Amino acid sequence: MIPVVATARERKKAEGEEGPPPLLSGFVLEETEGSLDSLRCSHGILFVWIYATFGKKRTYRAVGEEECTCDCPKELRLEETTWARFKLHQKQKEHEAVYRRRKTTVEPVFGQIKSGMGFVHFFCRGLEKVQSEWNLVCGAFNLKKLMPGDSAS
Repeated sequence: MIPVVATARERKKAEGEEGPPPLLSGFVLEETEGSLDSLRCSHGILFVWIYATFGKKRTYRAVGEEECTCDCPKELRLEETTWARFKLHQKQKEHEAVYRRRKTTVEPVFGQIKSGMGFVHFFCRGLEKVQSEWNLVCGAFNLKKLMPGDSAS
């Protein structure tokens, strides 16, 4: 038996995190050798991280002699919060399935098991027996959630 607990909040998006910052909407994050991070515009121009000013702003400069046909600047200055939002957005796109599975809040479930069901410690010893006991507790919790008319939990 695999313990599975789903809450009603499972499919909600985080407020204010609907996409990348408008300045970086045409860029893709790349990790290249010799550089901590770099950006590539939608036309293929590479922007390499040059320096940061005491944790406030990061500066990226276009590499190469090519002229970009879009309206990309030759140099980007990003605030740390903008950079963090962009990096988070890129990682979420790459690992969306993992985040979808992990983004539920599980702390209330442990509280309900502990106080609502009275499970405060294991009665068996040994990893295998404890795992079996935990599976039974989670199974009982899931069955309790599935019971019709049980509005207490």
